[in-house]
This record gives sequence, C-alpha cells and structure tokens, in this order.
Amino acid sequence: MTSQIAQHVPVLTGPNYQAWQPQMESFLMASRQWLVLSKERPEKPEETTVSTTKKSAGKSRDDPEQTAVDTSDDLADRLYAWEEKAEKWDETNMKALGNIRLRLHHSISFKFKEVLVAGSLWEQLKDSYGNPRVLNIYAEFKQAIETRIPDNAGPSLAIDKFAIHFG
Repeated sequence: MTSQIAQHVPVLTGPNYQAWQPQMESFLMASRQWLVLSKERPEKPEETTVSTTKKSAGKSRDDPEQTAVDTSDDLADRLYAWEEKAEKWDETNMKALGNIRLRLHHSISFKFKEVLVAGSLWEQLKDSYGNPRVLNIYAEFKQAIETRIPDNAGPSLAIDKFAIHFG
C-alpha cells in the first residue's frame, strides 16, 4: 500500500499543498477512505423508552392507556448496529490518518502528531497550508520559471506543470 502512495502522492512540504491536496484526496477516494473525512464518527444511541400499546380485549388503539417500556432487545440491536458502524469508521479513520501522515514531511508530521482524526488533520493542513501566502506564491513562481520545455519531446508535460504552478 505504501508503495502505491509513494508513486502517486508527493510528500507535503508546505508550499506544494496546492499540488499535493488533489492527489492525496484522489488516493483516499480510490482507497475508500475519503468518507471519514466528511462524516463524523457515529454517535452511540441513548437509552430511550419505547412506547407500546397495551393489548387487551375491548381496548382501542387510540386508548390513552399506554405503557412506556424500555425494550432491551431493541436497545441491544441499536447498540450492536452502532458498534459495527463505529468500528468500521475507526478502522477507516486510522487507515486514512496513516496514509495522510505517510505523505507529510517530517517537520509537518511532527507538528500534527497529536491529531487522531483524519478529518481534523485534513482541515488543519488546509488551514495551515491551503491559503496562498507570499512565500508559497514565490515558491510556486520559482518552480514555474525553472520548468524547462524539453528539446526532444512534446511540450505538453511542461505546459501542464506551468498550469499547475500558475493555477
């Protein structure tokens, strides 16, 4: 799995966020891990009472005499379903978190080492590196002017790099 990431997603160094972000997003989507970045962990169901109608001869359904019963089977079913969803979310979150961290420069990874939710890490990276700053703009401009059009090949790759840097 790590080699797949290394082939497709560059290491985030900070100034390259604009190029890194769509590639990391696409990798997480292809790995079926993107969903945890947009959804929160399922909440545990609360113990609630379930209203059931007393069934006895001569009573109508609209009879105000109803009893509140906490059906333990219903609660157990809801807890079991929640545990399954939460466990799946936790597993996917850890995979996404690990994949994102693997593609962070060590100085950035150290800065966010306490973050344990992939969606939170994603938002913090966006807040820290997603807004173009003067230094980021300069770095992009420098990379753009250093891009060379090869003499013996088509210019499409170099033009794509220009578009990425000026985008």
